[in-house]
Amino acid sequence: MELLRKLVAIVGFVVVSSSAGCGACGDPNGLRVDGDPPEIEFHWEDSNAMGFYVTTPEAWIPDGPRKMVDGEVFWVLEATSFPGGFESPIRWGEVPSDAKDATEDHGGPTGLPDLQCGIEYKLTVVALRGSDELVVAWDCPPEE
Repeated sequence: MELLRKLVAIVGFVVVSSSAGCGACGDPNGLRVDGDPPEIEFHWEDSNAMGFYVTTPEAWIPDGPRKMVDGEVFWVLEATSFPGGFESPIRWGEVPSDAKDATEDHGGPTGLPDLQCGIEYKLTVVALRGSDELVVAWDCPPEE
């Protein structure tokens, strides 16, 4: 199946859609995703992360130790040391040794949900240098 990708820059984040999955989506110099659910790896450049969020696109992401204000939360990682943070890359569902799962603290579910095709997710990495966001959706395979 031919991989179809659309990248559209919209006010500081990228919307990604593909017919066979994301594959390798995002900004090569910023936040990017490799793979398709459930085998996903998230990468970012320049700085260790203080937080990593998987939310709905409208979610407001805190720039400090505050709770989320809007949007649905699927997965949140927070650094356990400051200013050390945790390194890129991370894999979906795996908590690095220098981070903690803070999903429930931000109103998210107990346990890791499956990422669904056809649903947009906002990925946000928060670092000391600032934050990067990427909105991604994996297209559903055609029905046979």
